[in-house]
Amino acid sequence: MIAVPLLMIAVPLLIPVSMLCLLLALGRYEERMLGPAGPEEAPDASDRPRLRAVPGASPGTEPLTPRPAGSETPRQAA
Repeated sequence: MIAVPLLMIAVPLLIPVSMLCLLLALGRYEERMLGPAGPEEAPDASDRPRLRAVPGASPGTEPLTPRPAGSETPRQAA
């Protein structure tokens, strides 16, 4: 009969502490799996545009012309 009141006191005291330990252990596990943090990227490298030139295109060429209106394939009704 004493076990029930003792259990009612022990459970609310032990569950939060055990959950805190579990969270701390998972955090350390995640840090260990991810490895050490690498050096951050230089700020000027991220500001540069990451565009590449298209091979064969020159500034003086005209853009491609669109298809004529009648050459499109008709859509079928669903």
